Amino acid sequence: MNLTFGYRKAVSLRVLADGTNIDAEALSKSEKVVVCLNPFYVDFYIAEERVNKYQIVNFNGDLVAEESLNPTTGIYRVYLPQLDFGMYILRLYKVDGKILEKKIFKMTY
Repeated sequence: MNLTFGYRKAVSLRVLADGTNIDAEALSKSEKVVVCLNPFYVDFYIAEERVNKYQIVNFNGDLVAEESLNPTTGIYRVYLPQLDFGMYILRLYKVDGKILEKKIFKMTY
């Protein structure tokens, strides 16, 4: 009796607000994103090297903020006074193709 089992690799895709599919393996969970002032009121700082762009997405999947960055800087100030209070996902696009995510919280006064 042959009891050979076949295994398949499960691949998870995420669909971004702009319709782009991202392989879940491209999302780096091992790297820690440093965000200073989280929760924040008006602004916060990202301490991460080689970042091309950031996006802020609400939990409905809507893109609420986006900005291209100078990848050589290493520390970036994000100023968002117009953003409503609540919880968001900060998505960082790195030069090497990795995508990092972190939950951020905007507080009210």
